[in-house]
Amino acid sequence: MSAKPNGYLHVNDAERSPDTPASYYYGEDDLHPPEPEEIEEKLRTVGSVGAVAARVVDRVAREAQERREMIGGVDHLWIMLQDVTDFNPQLTRQAEKFPRYRQRLDSTGKLLRGAVFVDDPEFNVYNHIRLRRLPEPAGKRELDALVGDFIAEPWDLSRPLWDMILVENYHDDDDAVCAVVARGHHTLSDGQGFVISQLYLTSYYDDLRDMMDGAATKLHKAKRGQLLPSEYSGQLKPLDPYARDHFAASLIQVFLGLLFWLTTLGSTLVSLFWSTYQALRMIFFLLFTFWRIEMVVDETPDEQRRSAKRDPISIRAPGDWSMRNLSTGSNVYLPPSPNLTPAISVREIHAHIHRCRYELSLFKHSLLPRLCFHFLQLSGQAPVLNPLSWFPKSREDRLLVRVMRRWLIKPIVDACLESFTAILTNIPGPAKKPITMAGVEVAKLVALPPQGGAGTIGMGIISYAGGICIAVSADMVPGSEGVARRICENFERRFELYVERAKEVLEHQD
Repeated sequence: MSAKPNGYLHVNDAERSPDTPASYYYGEDDLHPPEPEEIEEKLRTVGSVGAVAARVVDRVAREAQERREMIGGVDHLWIMLQDVTDFNPQLTRQAEKFPRYRQRLDSTGKLLRGAVFVDDPEFNVYNHIRLRRLPEPAGKRELDALVGDFIAEPWDLSRPLWDMILVENYHDDDDAVCAVVARGHHTLSDGQGFVISQLYLTSYYDDLRDMMDGAATKLHKAKRGQLLPSEYSGQLKPLDPYARDHFAASLIQVFLGLLFWLTTLGSTLVSLFWSTYQALRMIFFLLFTFWRIEMVVDETPDEQRRSAKRDPISIRAPGDWSMRNLSTGSNVYLPPSPNLTPAISVREIHAHIHRCRYELSLFKHSLLPRLCFHFLQLSGQAPVLNPLSWFPKSREDRLLVRVMRRWLIKPIVDACLESFTAILTNIPGPAKKPITMAGVEVAKLVALPPQGGAGTIGMGIISYAGGICIAVSADMVPGSEGVARRICENFERRFELYVERAKEVLEHQD
């Protein structure tokens, strides 16, 4: 016989006898025969039927509350994509307004329960802020290199998902004296929510609050017919006097409320039709183009081939300050642009702009991206519904997981993320005048979305101080050096040419 460290013995069948006492196999300290327990004592321990029901109801209520606090399926998708792909007092006030700045993820990697944001007991705002000095001449190229390294750093999911760099010695043609670069994980918020939280630190806060709260109030009144008729449509302006009349005001309000909801219903039905049409077109283009999408690093791309762009759509309600993922998106297949030469005609430019506008309008009015968003959000309650959670990187020591990740999951994810050449987003910013941050005027304001797969780019457009600011990010790999700068320079030349042609049209009309 061989003894195990816990005191139990292995006994061969030949040595076992029905008459042998248990103390023969176990030590005296290991022998604990069960004590008899009466039915009444068990019932007394469990409690009455009412007490049991109360505990069940309380447990269900706690479970429902925990489910409501779980992040959505879109947030989980960003965590799982990361698993598969290779890739001052004001700040205290910001963390108070937006709690996710001081929270970290908890309960990640579970299949039947979604992750939640919880307060980080070790949070210190200064652990997320770094000071950097650029090598001379400390200009745009040096800043581009720093930003490229910064956004490519891996994320630590055990701490709040944001970081900020203050560049002390940056200089450019706009007489800038420093630069502030902030990044946030997409699980933290969508692009619009992240920009809103950043603008909260600036002098634009009061205008932003009035704009967001005003839009929410206006929508609230529109649903109840409480706006002036002219605010619904200019064609209804003749009814404005009646809306102020004591006797007719109630009838006008009922009419406008019905008009709002009937219009909403009609636009929804139209959107359902366009959703079907867009889905069929997108499937067709995807099947025939995803396997031959050209990398944007190609110096001589095919000018006659449609290019796929991934365009986000915000579904954030007016007045919503929350840091959540409230954006969806869809592939958009834009027609090739005409050859950019000084001899290009106004008619060619006009035709191309309106073809692109049609494609963008088609997906903007489609319900398909919104339906996909809400369907994906449901998987946040049970991540097992998302196939990316079946074979996590943390279990790659198992042969099946390793094989499935290498030969199935990663090829499918790469094909999806490389099925478009760019993620293009536009975000409304402080469009009228420059803003200040800590008393210093902001010369430029840019925003960047995440990139897709290998060889793709991220492009962000934001309105600022009477103009627009454009930023482009691309992989820094052999053969793609300078691709982001080249795209920006080409866009600037094209934009200047379009403005020149527009002025010619206006002069001709005069």
